[in-house]
Amino acid sequence: MRDLSKTRTDFEHKHKTDAEPWDYSTQAAEGLRHDWVVAQVGRYVKSGKLVLDAGCSLGQLTAHLVGVGLNVCAIDLSATAVRKTQDRLARISLRQGQFAPVVKLGDARALRFPEASFAVVLCCDGFEGWELSAEDSMVALNQVSRVLVPGGIATLTDYLHPRRFAQYVESIRTGPLAVSEVHYFHDRLWFQTNTNF
Repeated sequence: MRDLSKTRTDFEHKHKTDAEPWDYSTQAAEGLRHDWVVAQVGRYVKSGKLVLDAGCSLGQLTAHLVGVGLNVCAIDLSATAVRKTQDRLARISLRQGQFAPVVKLGDARALRFPEASFAVVLCCDGFEGWELSAEDSMVALNQVSRVLVPGGIATLTDYLHPRRFAQYVESIRTGPLAVSEVHYFHDRLWFQTNTNF
């Protein structure tokens, strides 16, 4: 595995110096993508089953999942992102009278969870956004597969140039996960107006 200390340092710097490094809360496409991810998760998760949000950043998607009553655990490479997500979720949980989800420091390439822990694992803006090499992406996919329950679902999203999309899907197919559905958003107006390639 490649040493991610530079990536970790870069992400930590972004989270310390910018209130919201990727401006997700101001982008309509992000809100619609989060709605789509939550709907997909809702198709597969039964009450009480665990969902892992790997690479949660500031917890926007995590909060959305918690808001619909899902049992979520979240990890991120940045300690600052983890702290900010914990604060965000504590406020939401207090308002809703729920326990705050577990949010901790973590690396998708070395998930510190027992086998078969999660019904769903989310890697949103993952392998490309996390700046993983092909080898590290495969290590992360193996970890995702390991922590999924039998029949569990992994949802992977990434921003890619349309010409790279087929290559990305093929790289996922060479790993341990079976690709059951592929959804392409480049043809949707809300995505096109929000993305600069």
